[in-house]
Amino acid sequence: MIFSFEYYKSTLLVSPLILLVITLFFAISFIWNLRKIKGYKAIIGIVVIIISASVFFALTISQLRYGFGFISSSENDACQSEGVIEKVETWDGFLSPKFISEYNDNSKGVFVYINGEKYIFMGIGDLTVGEEVVINYLPKNNVVLEVQRK
Repeated sequence: MIFSFEYYKSTLLVSPLILLVITLFFAISFIWNLRKIKGYKAIIGIVVIIISASVFFALTISQLRYGFGFISSSENDACQSEGVIEKVETWDGFLSPKFISEYNDNSKGVFVYINGEKYIFMGIGDLTVGEEVVINYLPKNNVVLEVQRK
């Protein structure tokens, strides 16, 4: 299975950064406009802005923690490793990124543990726990670009 470096970069770095910039822009503009409002309406407005910005900030940070490695990485930086798949977890939750891949059926990323290390896959296809695999991955964020059965 081969996964796209550019698609990972777009999903884990570019999209969250755009969302973060938009969130900051709206938060700053709303706060700027609130300076004209007095009393409890201003306090309610600030609370709404803080809650909204916090939700969007949480959405972006959960993906950016894996995406920051793409800033200084390229496909040529990929390392190879081999081992046995020990555990597979779906990247669940409200904050999980969505991957569209021919190797997954639920569009969520997958965390795969190989020899005690945690790697990110777009999907695992028909791979199962206990199989021996060879992977090409980016060492800065453990994103898998290619996986083959051994």
